[in-house]
Amino acid sequence: MNVDECIEAFETLGDEIFGHPRWRHIRQIKLPFLWWPRSKYNKDKFERVIQGFVDKYEPRRRGDPAGSDHLPVRDRCKTGVVGVIEDKEGARPYLFRSYNHIYPGTSTVLNPGPATNVLIAKVARATTAAPTYFQHADLRGEKFVDGGLGNNNPSWIAYFEVSNLHKLHRRTWRAAHQLVGQTPASPQEQQVNAVGALVSIGTGKTRPARLVGPAGISRYVGYARLTRKMATNSEEIHRRMVSVIEDNGAHYYRLNVQTGLDGIKLDEWKTSRDAEGNTVNVTLRNIEAQTRAYLQSPGVMDDIRACARTLIQLRNAANPPMNTL
Repeated sequence: MNVDECIEAFETLGDEIFGHPRWRHIRQIKLPFLWWPRSKYNKDKFERVIQGFVDKYEPRRRGDPAGSDHLPVRDRCKTGVVGVIEDKEGARPYLFRSYNHIYPGTSTVLNPGPATNVLIAKVARATTAAPTYFQHADLRGEKFVDGGLGNNNPSWIAYFEVSNLHKLHRRTWRAAHQLVGQTPASPQEQQVNAVGALVSIGTGKTRPARLVGPAGISRYVGYARLTRKMATNSEEIHRRMVSVIEDNGAHYYRLNVQTGLDGIKLDEWKTSRDAEGNTVNVTLRNIEAQTRAYLQSPGVMDDIRACARTLIQLRNAANPPMNTL
């Protein structure tokens, strides 16, 4: 999927899911007669919509059994998506991978092992199950909730994941030299920074959420308190990443709309009719307008151009042009 296709898919998902909430659900605090102990949105419908995108853009290869969990991911960008496992011991992050990470380099590696053998639609469910919005996802005996709970900014996970993968490759390289009787380079010569550049794109700077309405439902109250922590989590992680990246000599770019998006609710999907009677998505228009304004802010486009130059330089350094003489 290219960028335009992703935007189109997001709009379709929003219309199908967020545009059609259940009438009676657990978030109906202001209308007690509509309150019901179930999530605001239908998890099965969400999964069907996601599976529709997969079938459209990743059709099954001939010979694949129906319902196969396998998709061809070789020779593609390594992708990781963060979920959260909730159990008696609390909540801990879990990384769904499209690639193998067998041997843990340090304790910072999340659930090392082979590439995740789960359908994309199931992973989407497991990583977006925000409490009260969607029912939690049961996957292979584990209870998954929204990956944004405590990991709204997963840049630290990406950084340590790549760093530890690099250590793994270095160990493999060293073992190969020893196998053929050669002496590998000294540890000092092997210490090449695994991360050349890290680009972090936020969803808009937020303000701490406030608890509104009667607090008679402990589950909802607990979630509301958690969202207040989530609101500051992304920026706190950003500040820490600045220090970590600078200490390791890598490039770091953070793009995040600073104002105008803090009042948008997690599932907001407002529409209206224009003068010609066409349906207009007010929420998406607002997001687009605020993003365009941010891009016009002093220094933002300079940062984007600098980021592009850095990425090109790193790509060329990793894949130097062949001598055609």
